[in-house]
Amino acid sequence: MSVSWSGAAGSDSRGGGLLAEDTKRNGRDGGAAARRRVRRGITEAGLTFLVLACLILTNVAAARVAPVIDLTRDKLYTLSSQTEQLLSGLESDVQVLVFAGQDAFYRQDLGGLLAEYRRTSPRISYEFVDPSLEPALAQAHGVTQTDIMVIITGERKRQVPVLLLFAPGDHPDGIKFSGEQALNLAILELTREHVRPVLFLVGHGEPDPFEEFPALIEALRRELYRVDSLNLARKPIPEDTALIIMVGPHQDPSPAEIEALDGWLRSGGRLMILLDPAPPGTFPQLVQFLARWGVEVHDDVVVDPERALFMDPMTPVARLDWHPLTEALIARDLLVAMPRSRSMAAGSAPDGHEVQTVFGTSEAAWGERDLTGAEPKNDPQDVQPPFSMALAVVAKQQDGESVEPRLLAVGSSGFIHPSVAEFQGNTDFFLNALNWLAGEEQQMTVRPKQRIYQRVFLTPQDARFVFNTTVIALPLGSFALGILAWLRRRNK
Repeated sequence: MSVSWSGAAGSDSRGGGLLAEDTKRNGRDGGAAARRRVRRGITEAGLTFLVLACLILTNVAAARVAPVIDLTRDKLYTLSSQTEQLLSGLESDVQVLVFAGQDAFYRQDLGGLLAEYRRTSPRISYEFVDPSLEPALAQAHGVTQTDIMVIITGERKRQVPVLLLFAPGDHPDGIKFSGEQALNLAILELTREHVRPVLFLVGHGEPDPFEEFPALIEALRRELYRVDSLNLARKPIPEDTALIIMVGPHQDPSPAEIEALDGWLRSGGRLMILLDPAPPGTFPQLVQFLARWGVEVHDDVVVDPERALFMDPMTPVARLDWHPLTEALIARDLLVAMPRSRSMAAGSAPDGHEVQTVFGTSEAAWGERDLTGAEPKNDPQDVQPPFSMALAVVAKQQDGESVEPRLLAVGSSGFIHPSVAEFQGNTDFFLNALNWLAGEEQQMTVRPKQRIYQRVFLTPQDARFVFNTTVIALPLGSFALGILAWLRRRNK
């Protein structure tokens, strides 16, 4: 039997060719797959880089231009409108150095507040300094201990003890933080050229403000006013006077004193009159003076059974109207109590001026004309609502600018008596009124922010549920989802 070696050789040759062709094809396919993997890798790396770049740019933009939303209940990280006005008017740089240890408990609160100041005004800068690490800097600013904040502008500086900014709050678990108040006052003190006087009129049976209202006098001094008394029968009104206050007179001023007040007011002066109820004819000169300025006072005492403080209808809680004096009180839901107040109504103001209602009463109130002390009863001869307990007289706007003077008439001086002044918004209203009259709106009172630490009380069942959910269920669930995802990828 013969074998054809040539056929076998031909077959081997064809098989070798096919093998070579398959090898070449496989090489080409492998190269293409490798190139696809490289392209896919480059694409994925590029997309990852692009996403990271977008995230970085978004965070940078958010930090610089995006609005900050304060979701805290008491707006702990929101500056007041007075602070924003103060910062917008800064003409010099202000540097704040806080000398504090690394573990100071107030770093979050104070640091957040200072960050808001810097975000609001580019003229504000701040830095936390550890005096143990930088003793030379502390010595240069006269700091000998920690927990001191130094406010610097130009060559002037002021130290503020940080721990005094914290006080027990109204809530058992609350802490009041008055950092915004302290910073504003320090900035005002450093940037103000001189301290203007506030004068209390005397000589008409008014209480001595230094003896009767020591807390208010101290508050006025903290507001950077120089407080003094003035007897118009002896001295004229000083030219640099910021404000004149008449508190609860018992006697009528003389015609010469009324003319002095009227002339000073018409020349741009500022006047606050707290006029208590009195029998008819007690203040003829003062009543006529107020009437010339558009304030009609009534010889009565307000009785308001619907808005009575502690069920005393002769101590009404004022119904606040929207006004620059009451805006902050309304925003914080603070009340003003007016013990034994007379009523008043808007009359005819001088040309170019207008009378504005600051606060009034409920519709159930009336003005009791019987001042003998008998049980109040709403009789036909009594004054019927609507009426006010506080009126402001201001110049109308002309060409976008306000041409002052300003006058505020209040029907009671009792609201600043020490026994009532601490009631909710009483002191704030008085200080706001003073600053508004003096044209220092940026000083209108900023109340301390109160941080309330909420407690959660768990029953044993609640504690077990929280533990099982957060410590056991959630981690195991995440692990199980990861295993499932891995198995699905492996089987594809």
